[in-house]
Amino acid sequence: MTRALEFHRLTEGDGTGLVLALGDPEVTGPSNLPFDDFRAAEVFVSARLSEHSRGECEAYVLRIDGSIVGYAALYLREGEIEPVFAVVPSLWGAGLGGLALDFLIKRADLSAEGRHLMARCRPDNGRAAALLRSRGFRPSPVSDADSHRFVRSRSRRSVAC
Repeated sequence: MTRALEFHRLTEGDGTGLVLALGDPEVTGPSNLPFDDFRAAEVFVSARLSEHSRGECEAYVLRIDGSIVGYAALYLREGEIEPVFAVVPSLWGAGLGGLALDFLIKRADLSAEGRHLMARCRPDNGRAAALLRSRGFRPSPVSDADSHRFVRSRSRRSVAC
């Protein structure tokens, strides 16, 4: 039986683990997570840590039994907070995306007031769209060919983690 999903703050040493876990073209989406190349992943991790030091991002690796099985982050922008997550394809459908999104919503509820949540998913990712809708996100009129946008009011009761 699989142990519980754990969220660990992203560290400099996580780039290699992210590539090994998420180095699949199916994982990339509107946020273009560069987990198929070791150097790009190192640059990505370094940028997230820099953003964290400026209060612009909270980034986590998802682990089960010590192994990286995903990535989750909150991007804190003026007026909005964007939750982003990715899970290894072999665990799609196991509920990890929902756990990651619940965790991010809870973290967002603890962060700066007055920002709404905005999430994106690829137009062909019906599972992600259904997950966002199940957590109170509604389609936004602002979308493009590469991503569908969803918004969630901050007034909704938060999801417990």
